[in-house]
Amino acid sequence: MSERDIENHAILAEGSTQLFYADKIINFAMGPAVSKLTLGMESGPQAVTPTITLVLPTNSLLESLSIIQTTIHENANIKAELLKGATTLQEQFKAL
Repeated sequence: MSERDIENHAILAEGSTQLFYADKIINFAMGPAVSKLTLGMESGPQAVTPTITLVLPTNSLLESLSIIQTTIHENANIKAELLKGATTLQEQFKAL
């Protein structure tokens, strides 16, 4: 996993954040001021359990896209794994 400190802020209190795991985006809403992502985990065949909903400024969400692109560009391993996953997804679409 590649990790970046987005704006080089000092971490004020180590361990002060909660960690949530999610493997799916369940819902996404985007407005001019704020965006909302509801994340969840697969909990069975065709079942997803919501884990957390994030609400953040839309500008921050859009800025994160540039950070994601830079991270992929700078890390060949991440790029290769994402391409492999995209190829698998493409094959699944073809089988439909």
